[in-house]
Amino acid sequence: MLEIVEWLQAAPEGTLVRADAIAERLVAYDKRSPVIEAPRAIAHDGGSTPLLDRFWRLPADTRLGVKQLVEALGKPRSWIYRRTGSQSDLPKLPHKRDGSRLVFVVGEVKQYLNDHEVRIVAPSIELPSRAKAMKNETTRPLRID
Repeated sequence: MLEIVEWLQAAPEGTLVRADAIAERLVAYDKRSPVIEAPRAIAHDGGSTPLLDRFWRLPADTRLGVKQLVEALGKPRSWIYRRTGSQSDLPKLPHKRDGSRLVFVVGEVKQYLNDHEVRIVAPSIELPSRAKAMKNETTRPLRID
């Protein structure tokens, strides 16, 4: 059952699957094992689909702790704490407190990321052939933190 649940969770958004196909697989699985396992928790616990790959498909009201948000965004803990501290002059990452624990609502974090991302657009002008050759010789990957 867990294999089927993981496969469904990893499917791209908008994937359509026939109900009879899923029912057929569930019946086949049920014959192999009468025990039905619960789906995995949101945090990555060694399964095949890390939270980083699933973050943008999570429901907006999903709540994450610091450890889960670190995994979901692929950022260090310090990146999160710098954006939640009262002394920081960086744009504040939306969060709530549950006692001493920071809690993040996925929809609010997605909105924050969209509002604070830097868009880089390639020029739309055509370069002369000599400039193209020079550009190709000196192009280096751009690192964005």
